Amino acid sequence: MGFLQYFENANYMYCSLAFVTMEFLWDLYLISRQRKTVKENRTPTEDVKKLMDTDTYVKTRLYSYEKINFGILKDIFDYVELSGMTLSFFLYTLWTFSGKTTKFLGYSDELIQTNIFLLQATILSFFIHVPWSLYSTFVIEERHGFNKMTL
Repeated sequence: MGFLQYFENANYMYCSLAFVTMEFLWDLYLISRQRKTVKENRTPTEDVKKLMDTDTYVKTRLYSYEKINFGILKDIFDYVELSGMTLSFFLYTLWTFSGKTTKFLGYSDELIQTNIFLLQATILSFFIHVPWSLYSTFVIEERHGFNKMTL
């Protein structure tokens, strides 16, 4: 029995989802350790005092803590989104829809269908992820005085 025979009956969708889940949990573990460190270090060390005053350190620590918390929420959202898209065969549905769009436009080339698929996926991704970016820039950074941008 050869090595490749072990993979003949594997369900690659569930294997990839298991890998993504393990990676998500590992990242969550690492970022939770970082969060704990930022939360506990309320006063600057002697080395840090050489670089900045205590007030600047406290502001930077609070900003970092809030960015970490926001990052955790965003990572959870991204994981749920990816899992939902995988388990619901959303990309297959979008591919089928791009094929219908290609035919509606009078084409039958797979290259055009691929470009329409990528365009549709990019537009959906834009509308899903822009609110996260706007919140990070205009709420969190504004709250801590780092944002100098306007809409």
